[in-house]
Amino acid sequence: MIPTMQKEWKLRQQVPSEIRFALGTTDLEAQLLFNRGIRTSKQRRNFLEDSSGPYHDPFLLPDMGQAIIRLVQAINSHEKIGIFGDFDVDGITATAILVQGLKPLEAKLAPYIPHRVEEGHGLNAGAIQVLHQSDVKLLITVDCGITSVPEVAQASDLNMDVIITDHHSPPPLLPAAHSLIDPKLKHSSYPFSDLTGAGLALKLIDALYKYLKRELTPGLRGLAAIGTIADVAPLIDENRTIVKQGLLELKSNVSLGMQSLYETANLLPESLNTEAISFSLAPRLNASGRLHHAETSFNLLTTSNPKDAKALAIELEKYNSERRSMTDTLLDIALEKIGPIDDAPIILVSGKEFVPGISGLIASRLVDRFYRPAVVMSLAGSTIRASGRSIPEFDLVQSLYQCADLFERMGGHPMAAGFVMNQVRLQELYERLTDAADQQFSGSKPIPSIWIDCEMTPSDLMGDPINLIDRLEPFGSGNPAPTFLAKSILVKQTRLVGNRKQHLMLKLHDGHSQWNAIAFNQGQDVTSERIDMVYNITKQIWQGRQVMSIRILDFHESTSRR
Repeated sequence: MIPTMQKEWKLRQQVPSEIRFALGTTDLEAQLLFNRGIRTSKQRRNFLEDSSGPYHDPFLLPDMGQAIIRLVQAINSHEKIGIFGDFDVDGITATAILVQGLKPLEAKLAPYIPHRVEEGHGLNAGAIQVLHQSDVKLLITVDCGITSVPEVAQASDLNMDVIITDHHSPPPLLPAAHSLIDPKLKHSSYPFSDLTGAGLALKLIDALYKYLKRELTPGLRGLAAIGTIADVAPLIDENRTIVKQGLLELKSNVSLGMQSLYETANLLPESLNTEAISFSLAPRLNASGRLHHAETSFNLLTTSNPKDAKALAIELEKYNSERRSMTDTLLDIALEKIGPIDDAPIILVSGKEFVPGISGLIASRLVDRFYRPAVVMSLAGSTIRASGRSIPEFDLVQSLYQCADLFERMGGHPMAAGFVMNQVRLQELYERLTDAADQQFSGSKPIPSIWIDCEMTPSDLMGDPINLIDRLEPFGSGNPAPTFLAKSILVKQTRLVGNRKQHLMLKLHDGHSQWNAIAFNQGQDVTSERIDMVYNITKQIWQGRQVMSIRILDFHESTSRR
């Protein structure tokens, strides 16, 4: 196994005494809150509230008012409403939110989720034609559409009004839609710009229900939480509120589909948190779209039939198992193709072996291993379908924009993007992306780093500190789980685990207590009696009781002795 790169450990600035005084709390709480941008007692109260928090008026979003008027008109006149989604978890949950929110209003609905390979991301001419033939008069997009200028024009020519809900960055030329709901539009005055597709779908239904003076349908906040977490959106401001409220709903108001998904994933509703969604539920919901069609996951989230719910959950479990196996196999192929990367500023790998739905996962694994941006390209005939992942030091989507003349289609974010192109210009793409990476890095080699909240042993975190950590949840992008440094920890036992022996399990003693620990993707022999480690404290429900353990993010031979 090739080890991951050695990481640079960065201890965060100690909280200034005046801010610690202003926060009026313990040293540890003040430090953790300061590290998360909390500076005043009012901010502290808002951040630590159980379920309340920023939740902005949906009518502040661009074009929301006119979109609701058109939507009500369509419902009252029994027009068929098309809902065009996307095949990732954010798009699937967003589509489900609109369907589940509009059903109680007796709206006539035609949901449509595109095929990842055959249609790709975003509106397409074939789908619009299918929806037109289904007599759709109003088309609502979720998690896409802001760049779909010709497709919206086509829909208009077919006498379809289009309401776009999208959270991606708008291009200079906007589509001529009936309504453009995107908090990133230049003229937007909405207070928060980082909503996801699922978050925007929730805001649309929320605005509609407010207009109709109805209570929001149960279950929608839970779906919005799943989409927000899966899309790795920053869990700050309104996203934090959506996830906090959604997690409460997912624990108490469980749909048939979610209940079946919990069972196949061996999850208890009461133990559900952002980590369980990120590493257990989201991969299963994503698996059908990666290997087959995302409608399997959509059907699971919207079914009212217990037998269907169980069968769909089992089907997703099968897809997810197949996805894991394919990822391991294709990663080995990618590593063999790449060979030594030396000082290469970007990893570019292509081949007929790669599957479009798995390419992004392979790229993520390569980024984790080598700390370089990585693009994995699937070759099928003359067509290349690619997925890339990046690091904070490299804006991947901007680099792709510099090569836009090479692509038939492209899009994404600074950290994740993709494209479709003809194979004939592959060598040119290699050269131009390598040059772009060279320019961004300016000859320096990027080094991964871990930011550490403070130095504390695991035993020191028991009692009140662990209760404080609970109150800081939900954790995710923008609000990471508290990370600690512990030095000279005694290693009592180690063993390699995982189907490829890629993980390391340890028994440790910190001078007060013994701990079970896991170091994911750090499978290696430990020759030192003591280690310094950067870690999180994790909690699990095991046989009805709470079990504490350590997740080691990085470690090395101890440089100090007790």
